[in-house]
Amino acid sequence: MEPPENCSLTDRELLVRYADLGDEGAFGMLVQRHLRVALGLALRRLGCRQSGEGVALNVFTILSRKARRLLDHPALVAWLRQTAIFESAKAARRDRKHRLKMMAYEDHLEPFAGLVPDTPAGVPGFEMIFIGHH
Repeated sequence: MEPPENCSLTDRELLVRYADLGDEGAFGMLVQRHLRVALGLALRRLGCRQSGEGVALNVFTILSRKARRLLDHPALVAWLRQTAIFESAKAARRDRKHRLKMMAYEDHLEPFAGLVPDTPAGVPGFEMIFIGHH
């Protein structure tokens, strides 16, 4: 049931094969065709390869879940691009929230900076053990 490597099926035909027949090869071909677009959009918006790859993964996970509902979508490529933009925005908000939390955490620990002894050689994370048991 796997489509040939140089598949001449349209995106819609591949989506039908995946949605109706569970053809993983057809879905793989869709990913192969459009991964660069989703990843490229995410990388340009986020500037971080790891976050961009996460966004691209999310885009194709969503496509997998919504495959049947997207069978009549007039332009799958446009949907993939819009989903990548939306998922990139979500990732940017999540990254920003995380950075703000980390900054607040660092500010919270600032008063204790002089209380933690130097880390003994060969004992990574000693500072956290010391704070936790002091």
